[in-house]
Amino acid sequence: MFLPAIAEASSLKINASWYLLMQRESVTQTLSPQPLLQPTTDEGNHLSYAIQWIIFGILAFAVLVWAIRREYEFYLGQTDPNYVPKTKRVTRSDKDNDAEDGTDLLLML
Repeated sequence: MFLPAIAEASSLKINASWYLLMQRESVTQTLSPQPLLQPTTDEGNHLSYAIQWIIFGILAFAVLVWAIRREYEFYLGQTDPNYVPKTKRVTRSDKDNDAEDGTDLLLML
């Protein structure tokens, strides 16, 4: 129905079998241009993403400092004969875990 008119107006070769039934067959409703909505200019939730990335940057820097300190302690342990590494403090939960695993019995033997 509309395809021959479109083919004549645009001078294109249009296959008539491409026509699909539309929900509304009114020419004025389907072919007339519709006004676009005004785009929003509010900032939205960009502030929360900015805070998230700032926190991520601080944590990344803290992890970098922690890793450098660990590598430096390892380096000192390998090169300096007078270096005494810090011993890990044994807590009650460590003792409980060892008792549950039975590793304290192996130390007694």
